[in-house]
Amino acid sequence: MEPWKKKPAVPQTTPIAAICHQCERQKMSSRAKFISLLVAALIAGAFLGWWLREQRDISACLDAGGGWETPGGYCLGAKFGSPEY
Repeated sequence: MEPWKKKPAVPQTTPIAAICHQCERQKMSSRAKFISLLVAALIAGAFLGWWLREQRDISACLDAGGGWETPGGYCLGAKFGSPEY
């Protein structure tokens, strides 16, 4: 088509079937977005929980007078429990 010629006019009305199909596509894409965000939030929550558990263990070890060994992830020399009076 030559650039100096006008393009044919597009009708202003859209068939109802096409409108309903567009709505369904939008619903599906928003549903897919919601599911994707939910899965991402669950994965991020699992990693955050795992990291926070390790931080809690390190803090408990140091509070009990022990030393935390990073390469193995274990506590050395801590005495857990209530103090003996």
